[in-house]
Amino acid sequence: TKWGAKVLHSKSVEMAHLKNVKLFVGSAADIKSIGTTISAQADTKSDGLSVNSYSTVFKMQYSDITNSSYKDEFCSYIIAHQIAAPDILFADKDIFYIAGPKENLDLIQKIDFKISNFKLLRTDLCSVSLTCKEKPSEQIVKLAHTKLSEKTIQPERQVITANNINFFLEQKDKTAAIQILHSTI
Repeated sequence: TKWGAKVLHSKSVEMAHLKNVKLFVGSAADIKSIGTTISAQADTKSDGLSVNSYSTVFKMQYSDITNSSYKDEFCSYIIAHQIAAPDILFADKDIFYIAGPKENLDLIQKIDFKISNFKLLRTDLCSVSLTCKEKPSEQIVKLAHTKLSEKTIQPERQVITANNINFFLEQKDKTAAIQILHSTI
């Protein structure tokens, strides 16, 4: 999925779960490093499994909300500037959030969007996501919000997907938010 850490393919996790196979995730460069073992005997103290993040997320706006294919139009516009299309993390009406490799985002930031239907609104955001075993429960959503609020972290937007609670927030809050969400696991 777009929100995962991209260490394991989602199908490999599904297959390991179905066949009750333990997975070990560790550094390929350092065999002595401490990794993580994933198994059916995982700690069941919470619904949370992992915390993932994107360091840089751009908030974009589209001016013609009657065009439902604006995400495709945006990707075509970026590709026309000889930049690889970014990941569109979330889109709602005329606002959408994108992420991708730093070099691609740097190039996107240099585009003059004045001659397009797009507007770059923010470049100082990141995303921090809590991946859950199943659809996030109301309790874990409330717990995550409470813990973030205790540290005066106010996400700009929250998006709940099939197995994730995704927060778009200021980059300055990324490290603290990761630590806070880890404490919910």
